[in-house]
Order: sequence, then structure tokens, then C-alpha cells
Amino acid sequence: MTTPTPQNYLLLDKDDTLGNFPHPGFFPDVIHFLKQQHQLDRKLVIATYAPVKHTAENLLPLADILHASICREHFRCQDKQGTNIKDFYINVSGEIIETIKTDKPHILYENPYAPHYVFKDLHLARRYLDPKNYNHLRTVMIGDSNDEYAAVSDPFTPLIIISDRQRDGEWQPVSALIDYLFQDPQQEPWKIFDELYDQMQDNPFIQQQFSCTLEKDRYLGRTITMHP
Repeated sequence: MTTPTPQNYLLLDKDDTLGNFPHPGFFPDVIHFLKQQHQLDRKLVIATYAPVKHTAENLLPLADILHASICREHFRCQDKQGTNIKDFYINVSGEIIETIKTDKPHILYENPYAPHYVFKDLHLARRYLDPKNYNHLRTVMIGDSNDEYAAVSDPFTPLIIISDRQRDGEWQPVSALIDYLFQDPQQEPWKIFDELYDQMQDNPFIQQQFSCTLEKDRYLGRTITMHP
């Protein structure tokens, strides 16, 4: 059995990460930044709590470069208050389904790292993107401080939390960090994260070089906070 070719996926929060929607819209230079990532063969995936309709309307200028959009309707929690929870199931093909339409075997989906987690679920996003080979996807996410807890849902997806510097148009530090995490096609980004984390413990100057702080916790996942 052959191992699938690794695919690089950049998961992207929408609101307060790419811009303020519907008005005034995208943050400065964010479209240019995303086009560069697309040209580097990184599949761009929106992961947002906004509804599908609003996401499509807000991100229309990116329609040609987006690989997929995973929105509120695709996550278990259907509202920001956490009161409306929807069940999903995994069928025999590994696909996520909302309703059971056949007698074929299926199991109730729950996050394997945080069983009671129902919000923006990065492991669930992996399964949407590739039901069979989701464990082989090379994933990094970009979000804001409201996404920090999402890291618990997939410890193998490092989460970059942007600062106001990015909102003002300074995306180069994020680009450099993404390049670093994706540098080795034979090594997962989370492993490169761990190596960088250890280097920063020994040499704090590296934090200044990358303009970020890394945090790693067996329960809270891997996060990268960009410096203000």
C-alpha cells in the first residue's frame, strides 16, 4: 500500500483574521499574502463560524484560490452560545454525514483529543478535507485570539494567532513562519514546531527573529502567538 503524497493545507479563520466583514472588508495586503501562499501550492481552507452564505459573499475576491470553506454548518456547535449542538456520523467510507440514511455501519463522531469539544474542530476539518487520508495532511491554521482554544481539537495542527501588526498589513513574519513549518516535505509541521519550540527554550533570541512566542501543551495543543 502506497503512502499518499503529502498535501499542505493552510486553514484560515475569516472574521478578525482576514478582515472585518462585510465592511470595511479585508485587512491591508491580506489578499496578496494569500495569493502568495496559493502560488506556493498550499491549499487554502476557510475554517469559520460564519454561515456558508455570508462566507461566500465576504470572500468572493478569493473564490479562485480557495480550496474549500468549512463553516458554521459543518461544526457540531451551531451557535456562538454553545447551546445548539448537532450530531455528525462517520460512514464506512470515512465520510462525515449529518443523517443516517442507510443501514450500513456508522459511528457517532466525537473529537478524539477532546471528546466533549463541539466548537471549531480542526480534526473534523481534516476529515472533511480527506476522509481516508486525513492523518497524512500537513496542516497549519491562522486565526485570532478567539481561535486559541481550537488548538485543543487537533494537537497536530499548529495554530498561528495574528496580532494587530498583521491587521495593519505586516504579513511577512507570518509568511516566514509558514515557510519554516512547511520547509521539509518529509516532516510534519507539528514536528518542526516542536524543534523550533525547543530551540526557543535554549535561545530566546529566536523569538525575536521569528517575532512570535510558541506554546505547547499536551491538553491545549500547539499555538504560535505573533508579537504585537
